[in-house]
Amino acid sequence: MCYANNVSQINGMDMWSNVDVEDMLPPQYKKGLGRPKKLRFREHDETGSRMRRSGVAYRCTKCDKFGHNSRKCQRNEQDPNTLKRKRKTPMKKASSSGVEGVSEQMLLKVCLKQILLKMVGMTQI
Repeated sequence: MCYANNVSQINGMDMWSNVDVEDMLPPQYKKGLGRPKKLRFREHDETGSRMRRSGVAYRCTKCDKFGHNSRKCQRNEQDPNTLKRKRKTPMKKASSSGVEGVSEQMLLKVCLKQILLKMVGMTQI
């Protein structure tokens, strides 16, 4: 069914009429500005190139509803009745000297105790 209608025959190139027209050239190449596109533009019937997160429900932090995130939320303000979710506290890094976690008062107490013991004549704590 590709050729439902008859396709007429074409004479050879030697039978063609001569025409006074300049030879056709391809369009000039213009280098576009910026970084080139990573992927080609898809046709409307092709599947997209992005992978979707299936089975993951988005939750908005402004209105606390599912189905969209805070960037696409229709509300301008946050609802005061919604509960704010607590953020996880970041883990504190361990110090290399080991002195950062000790308060200044504790250091002063230890130093004073050592000084008093040296005055009394004891060398050990």
